[in-house]
Amino acid sequence: MSSRHEINKVPTRRHKYLLVFIDVRQMTNGTRSDRLPDLSQEGSKIPYSFRTVSPLIIIAAVAIGLSLLSYQYSILTSEKIAIAATENLKENGRIQAYDLSKSLENRLETVRNNLEILANAPSIQLDEYSQARILVNTA
Repeated sequence: MSSRHEINKVPTRRHKYLLVFIDVRQMTNGTRSDRLPDLSQEGSKIPYSFRTVSPLIIIAAVAIGLSLLSYQYSILTSEKIAIAATENLKENGRIQAYDLSKSLENRLETVRNNLEILANAPSIQLDEYSQARILVNTA
């Protein structure tokens, strides 16, 4: 009997397991229990449900934070793309306007040259309008 009192004073891990196992078997009469096991550590004042839910809350908060950062990054990127596209359109417009102005300049130069040729034509110089009309129609 003295050995049993010594075991109760300083219980070992195996002894604690056996005592818990015997207590559970006695409480349930050998049947399976539907109760959740109390896995809380001794001295812990945090309830079991909070310890299981708190990591989920932390993970959800991190996921929401990352999704907000991703959303902000996509907005920033789309704004930069829109600015680059606008600048590209402006530059293309400038290039096309320059090309059109050069084309118009070349056509006007051709018209000027034709008018100069007509002005220097001898039939126009001599006021022969009937022959000058033929020359102007062919030009």
